[in-house]
Amino acid sequence: MIKYIDMGTTSRIFIIEKNRNKKILKVLRRDFMQSNSVKLEYNILKYLNTNKMSKYVPAIEDWIEEIDGFFMEYLEYPSQPENIDRIYNLADALQTLHSVTIPSIEGIQDYRPSIGIALINEFKPPFKLIVNNHEWKNLTVNDVPKLEIIRSKFKYYNNLLEHIEPFLKNMANSLTHGDLARDNIMIKMNGDLALIDWGEAAISSGLFDVAYLITYSQWNNGMRERFLKRYYNNNSPEMNKKLPLINKLSELYRYRSCIWSLCRLRDYKKNGLDTIGLKFFENQLKII
Repeated sequence: MIKYIDMGTTSRIFIIEKNRNKKILKVLRRDFMQSNSVKLEYNILKYLNTNKMSKYVPAIEDWIEEIDGFFMEYLEYPSQPENIDRIYNLADALQTLHSVTIPSIEGIQDYRPSIGIALINEFKPPFKLIVNNHEWKNLTVNDVPKLEIIRSKFKYYNNLLEHIEPFLKNMANSLTHGDLARDNIMIKMNGDLALIDWGEAAISSGLFDVAYLITYSQWNNGMRERFLKRYYNNNSPEMNKKLPLINKLSELYRYRSCIWSLCRLRDYKKNGLDTIGLKFFENQLKII
């Protein structure tokens, strides 16, 4: 049995079941043949399966050149609400990822030696969108108030972006995931956590992953603190030293997420965000 799941921008996902055994097949979309994201993800997973990160990523099979894709072990989304054990597992997974030897993989983004400048260059295009009137002429009347809220905060967040680069100097470099939203955190059949969708992986600062995850997880303060303590091995001085920068990065990710969400509403109207995505967007608007 073959079940098609349309969940990738540059890829297609299939669940293949034979004799009650399930696998996931991920292939490159034919209209994205110029992209190397699926092959990049395969190469990263291949590397991670050779080291201590193997516990936190899906096992994979060989690359299939004829279809530009690969099989991976079957995974599912968590069926239970987030709990402290899963938060600890996420902290352990990130701590492990950020401690593996930095690989040499063709196509992976490398922000060295100036990760601060690279971050600024990554954020500038969406920030510029928000002040360009031409970009929002197709926005619905109901979504215009959202645009006004985001624009009213532009000066603060743009100033934060312009002044964050010095704080990122001398940060330790590591392999990072780059897209740790809830959709990319799944569960193996043995119950272990698995991180998927490595197309945005980069060599940068592990703080980016930490701040990104905190932003998109929407944990309460207690859960957030437990995650950070676990990640830093209960080393409060080290955690407290990094916390101001993590908070600044989280603010930037939150503001950018609002811009991206508004872009989806502009381009796809009511179909731009599902119920969960729209709720997340509205919550972020309240916070910024």
